[in-house]
Amino acid sequence: MTQQMTSRERVLAAIQWEEIDQLPVFSKIRGAMAKVISRKINRSFYTDGEAMADAALATWEKLQDDTIHLGGGNVIPFEALGAETIWPDNDYPMFKKPSITSGEDVDKLQIPDPAQDPYMVELIRAIRIVRRKLGKEVIISSGFHGVFNVAGRLLGTENLMLLISRDPKLVHKLCRKITDTLIKYAELLVAEGAEILEVGDATSSPACISPKTYREMVLPYMTETFRGFKKAGAYAMYHPCGGEYPIIDLLSSTEADILDFSELVDLDVAQKIFVRRIAVSGTVNPSQVLFLGTPEEVDQHVKNIIQKLPFKTGTIIAPGCGLSLNIPLANVKAMIDAVRKYGNYLN
Repeated sequence: MTQQMTSRERVLAAIQWEEIDQLPVFSKIRGAMAKVISRKINRSFYTDGEAMADAALATWEKLQDDTIHLGGGNVIPFEALGAETIWPDNDYPMFKKPSITSGEDVDKLQIPDPAQDPYMVELIRAIRIVRRKLGKEVIISSGFHGVFNVAGRLLGTENLMLLISRDPKLVHKLCRKITDTLIKYAELLVAEGAEILEVGDATSSPACISPKTYREMVLPYMTETFRGFKKAGAYAMYHPCGGEYPIIDLLSSTEADILDFSELVDLDVAQKIFVRRIAVSGTVNPSQVLFLGTPEEVDQHVKNIIQKLPFKTGTIIAPGCGLSLNIPLANVKAMIDAVRKYGNYLN
């Protein structure tokens, strides 16, 4: 019979489809953690490694989920690749205009040195602080936007969609450089203590492009990216986003360790598709339930997800997408408590 596990043991066993004491749960709090220490989301916060570490630790103490996530505020590696950003007073950055407008711009684009990226310097500092305080008690996760998300920010999403058919060679050339950049950044994060690297890539989801385009223009780069993560020593977690069913048969080819689905996918169906091959996660509704619902509604929603699962491992419960900066923390705590209640296999 399985004994009580630590968060680390639980997550690693679930990824391998091994027996677990209870389902692991990730909060996906991200930037909302800043308000736990009364900080605003802005450039100042994301260039202050000590503040990021304090916020992550304070949030984890409140929520007690199974990972601590430290990220770069949706700006890594955009600025290092030449993007111009505007930081609102208390929100994630926006992009002024496309920084790449021609094939010449792509040719000139240099792979940045992550050790010289001021956001990465402070993110690494935050990871070191958290690791020093917690040791190996909890897994640290980090991550980036995916290849097409980055391409869409640099080119402009509308331009990217047009260039897919008008100048696919330019898109491939840019994706090549972005892939090399993400792997280089990943190597540094893993060397400093990140163990799960998450990639979200809504711009390559079925909401934006066809499965044919995904297969030809995204899949090779995502696969190479995840191979790079794994070679560096991290688990690769992939959030395809945007109603994933049209490409669900292609996702195993990415070689991700965890496929993180939106609320538009049924977690029990995902379990059946990827059983004993790839761990699955996600599907708690981030808007209608976690943002707009009550703790009681969150509890019942999570209960329904868990009770439908045919297998008692290989799965991490998590929000189906990133959370609002104004997410009610009481609802996130209700999600975690519900997983502890309904996903407990020791009883």
